[in-house]
Amino acid sequence: VQLKAQEVEVLLLQLCKERQEMNHFKATVEQERSSFAKESQLVTNMAATVESDLQAVLPALIEAERGLSILKKADLVEIRSYTTPPAMVTYVMGAVCVLLQ
Repeated sequence: VQLKAQEVEVLLLQLCKERQEMNHFKATVEQERSSFAKESQLVTNMAATVESDLQAVLPALIEAERGLSILKKADLVEIRSYTTPPAMVTYVMGAVCVLLQ
């Protein structure tokens, strides 16, 4: 009987130890879940911001692409013929170079 009582005592101590480890593990999981939820919300907010920024500049991009599509080789030859092009031409050609890169 004493031997069985000692075995039960050892099992109870082991059970208590395992329960403490499980509680610690559970707390860690909850902390990580909370952290992931915050990060997920941050990413969702950033995605919404980026989407709204994209929608704001998309019309300008479409307009610029349309402008490039009507540009002819003769237009570029004319610009090349300028020894000193007007400031606006230089500005626009810089933008075109950036778009073509």
